[in-house]
Amino acid sequence: MTAVFKAFSRLDANRLDVYNINHMNNSPDKLCTKDIIGRFEEQLPIISRYFHSSKTFDLDEMNITLPQFIVLEIVRKKDCPKMTDIAGELGVTLSNVTAMIDRLIESGYVERADDPQDRRIVRICLTAKGKNITQKAVEQRKRCLGQVFSKLSCEDQKTLLKISEKLVEAIKQEGGK
Repeated sequence: MTAVFKAFSRLDANRLDVYNINHMNNSPDKLCTKDIIGRFEEQLPIISRYFHSSKTFDLDEMNITLPQFIVLEIVRKKDCPKMTDIAGELGVTLSNVTAMIDRLIESGYVERADDPQDRRIVRICLTAKGKNITQKAVEQRKRCLGQVFSKLSCEDQKTLLKISEKLVEAIKQEGGK
């Protein structure tokens, strides 16, 4: 079972203590969890595609790919991370990240920088061009989220936030990032 399914089943630990969907009995809470997981699994790709689509930010206009943008976001959020940190965040090998970083350097979005505390460590930092493009994408994404969230009541928005925070915490407990 994936971490998301395990995490989803822990959202309300007092009622939904399912750890293995394949061995559920027929209690009402566990059937409810199974149905909810199935419906959530159907909705997740739709939500994910929407937030990674050109409606939220136009990567073609920015002349970068989605994987490149994801790396730029990691570099922005982690403020000059090491290559190994980027690879770990993505769950890929260092050689995969190195090739992508090389392309981002060629495009002028990032640069390699020496670590002031340890000369053996090389950090990846956003250039002004990289900061500009990530800021633009974040602003576009926020506008898009605002449009979608405006269709929900304030109470529904608060409920969604509360549940998503619980889901993230449950995923972290399962070893997810």
